[in-house]
Amino acid sequence: MGNPFGIVLDGVFIANGAEHQHYGSRRITDITEKSDALIAEIGGGYGAMAYYLLRDSPKLKYWNFDLPESLALAAYYLFRNFPEKRILLYGEAPMSVSDLDDYDIVLMPLSELPRIPSCFADIVFSAHAMSDLDENALMVYLEHVRHLTKKYFLYQGMRDAASHFQQLIDESRGLMLIDKKEYYLHGPCRRDHLQCELLYEISRDQ
Repeated sequence: MGNPFGIVLDGVFIANGAEHQHYGSRRITDITEKSDALIAEIGGGYGAMAYYLLRDSPKLKYWNFDLPESLALAAYYLFRNFPEKRILLYGEAPMSVSDLDDYDIVLMPLSELPRIPSCFADIVFSAHAMSDLDENALMVYLEHVRHLTKKYFLYQGMRDAASHFQQLIDESRGLMLIDKKEYYLHGPCRRDHLQCELLYEISRDQ
């Protein structure tokens, strides 16, 4: 994709960050309870994590909500890697649940989040995207997460940003922390390389 940085190992190019994207896909499949679950990613970029997710779990359905520029890259990348899958781009079909259910991959701008039906995704995932928002915008996105998700919200980000993120969620309602992990993302074991992963379960009685 473009001119990526990485290494060639046994004739296979491995892009920088591929190990983290692969881990994210494995973590999602470990959490989900259905082989045909619908995964919604907020800030999925060009589809790096989605590639591993769809390659290793071909029955899963994947939605990416991101900026239009990123979605254009994702459309190219995922079409090239999964020509057999039905991929919907924004504006190609009406936002009808019965119609959208026929697609394997759906790419939508972030502005469409309020229009998505309640409890539509089995898992909502976001890595190094929502933590970059200011506090007011973040609270709006958390409302979208609660509305969209049937059961789980998986967040990944650097520890310093995640601490503030967790505090805001703890002060809100409807998301219950059920698992927390910390690990070094890459490079030497320095504080600024420490990654935090938070898994929340949606509570509908609050």
